[in-house]
Amino acid sequence: MENSTKKVAFANILRGIACLTVVFSHYFGVFWTRPDAAASLVNAPQLSISGGVPLLTWLSREHGYFDSGRFGVALFFLISGFVIPVSLRNQSRIGFAVSRFMRLWPTYAIGLTCTILFIFWSSFIFGRSFPVGPEVIALNYSLGLRDLAGVPSLDGIVWTLEIEVRFYLLCILIAPWLRAGSPNAVIAASIVVAAMDAAVDFFRLSIVSNINPWVGLSWVASLDGQMILFMLIGTLFHLHMRHRLSNANLCMLVSSFFLVHVALWRFGVTPGYLAGVGGYAAALVLFAFCYCFREKIGERKSLGWLAENSYSLYVVHAVPGYVIMRIAVAHGIVPWICTVLAFLWAFCAAPILHHLIEVPTHKLGRQWGQYLSCAHTRRQITAAEAARD
Repeated sequence: MENSTKKVAFANILRGIACLTVVFSHYFGVFWTRPDAAASLVNAPQLSISGGVPLLTWLSREHGYFDSGRFGVALFFLISGFVIPVSLRNQSRIGFAVSRFMRLWPTYAIGLTCTILFIFWSSFIFGRSFPVGPEVIALNYSLGLRDLAGVPSLDGIVWTLEIEVRFYLLCILIAPWLRAGSPNAVIAASIVVAAMDAAVDFFRLSIVSNINPWVGLSWVASLDGQMILFMLIGTLFHLHMRHRLSNANLCMLVSSFFLVHVALWRFGVTPGYLAGVGGYAAALVLFAFCYCFREKIGERKSLGWLAENSYSLYVVHAVPGYVIMRIAVAHGIVPWICTVLAFLWAFCAAPILHHLIEVPTHKLGRQWGQYLSCAHTRRQITAAEAARD
């Protein structure tokens, strides 16, 4: 068990790196270099100043062939693709679904509540009415229906969690083959996902662009297919760790999956093609490098803390941090202090959310999942015995 844990310690370290990269990208990059996006999220007038924190803003912004924010998200996707099959191996489908719901939704719901309260605060400060109605708020809480309905995101980060949920659904669908460690099942799933995505991209502009109910669905199908295919690269590494893929087959399949992902990005709905591909390619290279040396990589306390609190930090940092920075700017505070204030919020709020909500609900979800999985196993044994009799 200790050796097995050591082999996946690298994924925990990468989770800490991914988390820090995303937060840096939002606070040092997006807020200062995309003032229209930040203003829309916080319901405030657009920034009239620019520049940010010179070197850190330059490092965190989107460049021609690299985007640090997408790099961090890509690492999260690869880590999920790698570790989720581990969770599925010892659980029934219903047990897995319940445990993952409890892992994601309660913490996300509290994070979204913080976001809404901060938007109310910003709206009050800048003399504006709250920008959306209760139906939009409800759909944002749904964690999976918002984008299908074509409703805007209130926090700017939920789209990644919605993709995560659909990846879970795919894993549930192919669960027996994933548990058996079947590469063919992953290959077949990738072909179906890529084919559906390509078909949507091909017909999207000519057929559904003028049919409003289908616009959101086509956009979601295009984005999800592209990103789920990338997540399945992490699953390939998982199968290799279980000795279900040879080194040569792993290299061939990872290269093929990534090239198809790049092609889907080029013709799909996701903007920032070159910078996005560069960020995802860099994340894949780093992930593969750490995987190759996984037995030599141990836990690191600082990154371990980030990894432990990464989900809570992710759901609570974006819009609340933007609101703090925007109000600070309005009061004439210099950019670097504005950013420090946002970091103070994020790194104080995240561990509170983690310990009060994430840890107990995750534990409860594991208990419920284990109970349901055991009940499912007992029913299977009883049915098998009845069939023999």
